[in-house]
Amino acid sequence: MNSLTEILYIVGLFALRLGVPLAITLAIAYFLRRLDARWEEEARLEQEAGKTKRKVVEQEKVIPPPLRSPLPEPLPAAFDRAGKPCWEIKDCDPIAVEQCPAHQNPNIPCWQARREEEGKIPLECYHCELFLLTVQPSELPQMSQELMH
Repeated sequence: MNSLTEILYIVGLFALRLGVPLAITLAIAYFLRRLDARWEEEARLEQEAGKTKRKVVEQEKVIPPPLRSPLPEPLPAAFDRAGKPCWEIKDCDPIAVEQCPAHQNPNIPCWQARREEEGKIPLECYHCELFLLTVQPSELPQMSQELMH
């Protein structure tokens, strides 16, 4: 009988040696999973609260109407400061006006329309108010060479 008792002691201590660490490990894993699930739920609730908070903030935002410029609307490029087109300034013939590139393209300067159509700027444009208003002084040397060609 002695040997049966000793075998039971050995098996019991072996189970205790393996069982206790295994039980502790399983208990820790169980509590960590519960903790993780709680943290995930808290994070989900925070995200939902943040979304509703953003929605409330977005609803509270009032978009102001677009600002209107105190300046008048710009005139097309072929017009002078008084709002007259070049064909009125130069008192062109109505038949010539209909064929004029500046009349056909009022959104670009009249001299530019003639330059694109005729290949160069006419000499009369260099002294015109519209030309002098729209051309930068740095562009004049290049254009004067164009006139010579």
